[in-house]
Amino acid sequence: MLVSATLKAPNTQKWRGNITRFEADLEYDAVKRAHRQISKIFFEHEKELFSTQGRSGKHGKWPDLSDAYAAWKRKHFGNLPIMVLRGHLVRSLTKVTSKTIKTASKSGSKWFFKYGTTLEYGLYHQKGIAGPHGSKTRRAIDPNDTMAREMIREIQREIVKAAKKTGGFDTAII
Repeated sequence: MLVSATLKAPNTQKWRGNITRFEADLEYDAVKRAHRQISKIFFEHEKELFSTQGRSGKHGKWPDLSDAYAAWKRKHFGNLPIMVLRGHLVRSLTKVTSKTIKTASKSGSKWFFKYGTTLEYGLYHQKGIAGPHGSKTRRAIDPNDTMAREMIREIQREIVKAAKKTGGFDTAII
C-alpha cells in the first residue's frame, strides 16, 4: 500500500508527499502517536508564524495594517502585533483551547488530521474575505515545505515502529 499525505489549508497551495520507502498499514496507536507529534509541529509552526508576522510561512510577510486601523488599534489595545487584538486567534492556533480544531479521523482506508480554529474571523484573514471591517489576506495557517516534511517524517517514524512491532522489517529506514 502506498502511503501519501496531503497538507492543505484554505487559500494555500496543496502540498502532497508520498511515503514510498516502505509499505505498512497504519494502526490506530501509530496514528495516535503521529497525531500527537504532528500537533506539536503544527503549534510550533504557528507560534513562529505569528512571531515573524507571517514571514516564516510559505506566502511570506503579512500585509501591514491600514494607517487608520493601526491608529485605532494602538489607541484601544496598545502596540500589539498584526493579527493579535485580544489573542483569541493566536491562542487557538498555538495550543489547545475550546476554539482549537485538532482531530484525527478515518474514512475508508484514509486517515485525516485536521488542525485549525473555529473562530470565524480566522477564515476572513486566511482567504482575504471582506469581514465586518474588511480584511487583507493574512494566512494564519500557512504551512511551508519544512513543516510538511517534518509532519511526513513523523508519520514515517510511526509506520516504521508499527512495522517493527509486527515483524514487517528488521531495520529502520528513516
